[in-house]
Amino acid sequence: MPTSSLPSWLCALILLVPFPSFALSCGDTVTSDVRLTADLHCTTGYYALHVPTSGVTIDLNGHTLSGDMRIPGVSIYNASSVTIKGPGKIRGFSIGVYGQRSHALKVMGVDFEDNVAGASISHALSNTFAGNTFSRNSAIALAFYDNSTIDPRIGPGYHSIVDNAFSDVDGGVQLCGMDTGSSTISNNAFARSKAFAIRLLDSSDRNTIHSNVIWNATEYGIVVRSSNMNKIHGNGIDTGSIGVFVDAGLGSCNRPASAGDLAYSNDIESNLIRQQIIAIQFGNGGPGRPVRKNFARLNQLHDNILGVYYRVDTVSNTAIANDVAGTLTPVIDESGINYYH
Repeated sequence: MPTSSLPSWLCALILLVPFPSFALSCGDTVTSDVRLTADLHCTTGYYALHVPTSGVTIDLNGHTLSGDMRIPGVSIYNASSVTIKGPGKIRGFSIGVYGQRSHALKVMGVDFEDNVAGASISHALSNTFAGNTFSRNSAIALAFYDNSTIDPRIGPGYHSIVDNAFSDVDGGVQLCGMDTGSSTISNNAFARSKAFAIRLLDSSDRNTIHSNVIWNATEYGIVVRSSNMNKIHGNGIDTGSIGVFVDAGLGSCNRPASAGDLAYSNDIESNLIRQQIIAIQFGNGGPGRPVRKNFARLNQLHDNILGVYYRVDTVSNTAIANDVAGTLTPVIDESGINYYH
C-alpha cells in the first residue's frame, strides 16, 4: 500500500519511530542510520567506522567513540549528506573524522578530544561544522584541503564553520586550496592555539571570517597566505604575537600558476586586536610577488607594541581610521609605498 493511502495517524507514527539503536563493532561499514547504545573503543584496523553511503546519520547518543592514534575514527569516502551528531565524544584517533568527497557533511554537537587532528576533509563542498568542541589536538583541529594534482578542481567550498570552541590545539581552522574558498568562519572561540587560530592558504579566496574570539594565540591569530579578497571583520584577538598576518608565501595545496596575484584585496575591518607584539603585518620581508592592495580600516589596535607593519615586499596597501590607543608604534612602512592615516 502506498504511504499516501495510509491513515494520517499511522503516517505520523511512522515519522516518530527512531532509526535503529544497536551495538556497533570496530571496523563496521555504516550503510544506514545508526545510534550508538554504548561506548566503542577501537585500536586496530583501517578505521573505527567507515561510511561509503550517502544520506547516513551517526548519532553518538551521548557515548564516546575512542581509539588509537594510528587509525581514523569515522572515515567517509565518496558519500554525500552524511550527518554525525552529538552529544558524544570522538577521541584518541589520528583523525577524528576523515572525509574525502564528503559533500554536504554535517558534524554537530560533537566533542573532539585528544586526537592528532580533529577533522580533515578533502575535495568536498558545503560541509557544516557547528556547535562542536576541539581540545588538545597536536595537529590542526579542523582542516579542509584541495591538494590533489590529479582530481579536477570543483569550485568554491562554501563550508560553514560556526559556533565551535577550540582550546589547546596546535592549529585551529585551516582552509587550503582553491576548492575551499567562499566559506564562512564565524562565532567560534579559540583559546591557547600554538601555530594559529585561523589560517587561509593557497588561493582560498572570498572567505568571510567574522565575530570570532581568539585568545592567547602563541604565534598568529589569523593568517592569510597567498589568498585574496577575504573579509576579516568584527573579530576579537587578544594576547599573542601577531594578530593578523597577510603574506604571499607558498603553501602545500598546489596553487595553480594561473591564479595570478598571491595576496591582494583582503579587507581587515572593525576588529579589536590588542596585547600583540604586532597587531597587523603585511608581507614577510622576503623575495617573490608583493602583497598589495589590502585594507586595514576601522580596527581598534589597542595596547600593542606595533600597530601596522608593512614589510619591504608590500605595495599600495592602505591602513586608515584605525584606533591605536596604547600602541607604542602605530605604523612602520619598510617599502615606503603604502598609504596610512
